[in-house]
Amino acid sequence: MPAIPSDSPIPASFREEKNEKSADREKFRLISHSDTCYEAEITGRGTYFHVIAGKHHYGNYICIPNHDVGSELLGFGGLFWN
Repeated sequence: MPAIPSDSPIPASFREEKNEKSADREKFRLISHSDTCYEAEITGRGTYFHVIAGKHHYGNYICIPNHDVGSELLGFGGLFWN
């Protein structure tokens, strides 16, 4: 598994950790990354997300193919607008 770069826009809180209120394990697994794209799996509470996020010529995007969802992003760190 590739290591998450220290300058990654992926929040550290998504790394594998135990939820105090639940016995479920929440996991973040980085599948691959490049200068313009991140691909990851996020699982928890019986739900699975395959996430692809990156940059294109006009901005940023996020896609969740297994849920047929995709959207433009203002920025990777923008919690208010995203």
